[in-house]
Amino acid sequence: AQLHTQYLKAIRSFLQCISIDQPLFIILEDLQWADPSSVQLLGELLSMTATSPILFCLVSRPDIESNGWQLVRKAQEDFGSRLIKIELTNLNDSQSRELIRKWGGNIEQIPPSMREVILTKSEGNPYFIKVLVEMLKDEELLIDDDRPFPKVPKINPNKIPDSLQGLLTTRVDRLQPDARFTLKIASIIGRNFREKILQHVLSNRAPKINLMEQLSRLESLGMIKIAQIHPELTYQFQHILMYEATYHGILKSDRSELHLAAGLALEELYPDQKEQFASQLAFHFLEGGDLSKAFIYLDLAGHRAKDSYANAEAESYFLRAIQLAKNPDNFAHLSTDLGEVLAQQGKHRDAIQAWEQAIQYHKKLGNTDQIAQIYGWSARSARRNHDNSRILDICREG
Repeated sequence: AQLHTQYLKAIRSFLQCISIDQPLFIILEDLQWADPSSVQLLGELLSMTATSPILFCLVSRPDIESNGWQLVRKAQEDFGSRLIKIELTNLNDSQSRELIRKWGGNIEQIPPSMREVILTKSEGNPYFIKVLVEMLKDEELLIDDDRPFPKVPKINPNKIPDSLQGLLTTRVDRLQPDARFTLKIASIIGRNFREKILQHVLSNRAPKINLMEQLSRLESLGMIKIAQIHPELTYQFQHILMYEATYHGILKSDRSELHLAAGLALEELYPDQKEQFASQLAFHFLEGGDLSKAFIYLDLAGHRAKDSYANAEAESYFLRAIQLAKNPDNFAHLSTDLGEVLAQQGKHRDAIQAWEQAIQYHKKLGNTDQIAQIYGWSARSARRNHDNSRILDICREG
């Protein structure tokens, strides 16, 4: 709790210092994908708007089950009329036509039959329109000048997918083989992927592919972009939906093999940074079927998250590690740690249950000092949960 307080104090001080010279506008995009710990921290920063010239813009899909939407709901409850809600609707035909022109195409080049299909299937979704325009430009069907549309187009308008996911998958499938394979390997690594890791995996599977050439091609097609150059060249999929369409387009059996390769590449390339990459390593080895390594990195990722006060994430890692644990020592320390992060989140009843399991394993191992400490923690959680009868039971047991 002390570490969390220090984090919050430091961030508040930083934002206040920035806002002294001029008003500060903070845009938080794609909140529907935010992790629980970030949402909790952001929720505690919103109150700064009452004392500092700071404006928060919370951008999210209307996914009421997502963590990010909880932040929007909190803002509504805490600030009422101070929160201005803007709901974006789909574009109409006129706006869709204008968007196509803006993105480099003259829609009047396209025959009326195909034009109608495009406008109908996009349903005014800006990203659908963007992806479709890019696909038409890939095939040189939509160009910036006044050249006529080909009489025999390469794309049958009746075969344009009805869904955005289908459209993205079609665009990936129409890539040249080397570019398509490069993009699929990149999606295994993650939405953000380091060139160094991608090169390592590709060198063992397609050594003849010129990686930088393919990355430049994919970047020019608007599928990926450079996320950072230093300390390492890192790329990012332009949109998470493009990443998901590429990833799910890989056969499950192939995905498993490639995840294993990505995990081994991370281990080999960053032998001294395994703690930093623990969550990624755990994911790759889980998906790759190496459960022994997955357990090691889930445990490591859980402790790293716990030390950073990311208790919700730590809970998730510890729960998955417990499912893979094989001996009393593993069960004992993981159940103990799970109880700690549950208690930090105010889930005191669940914490006591986790510690009850931990005590049973510690008894088998003869860890009397640890058992006494856990009983103390359990009693404290019971008190904070206002469960007096449980406090007495714990004291009698301990």
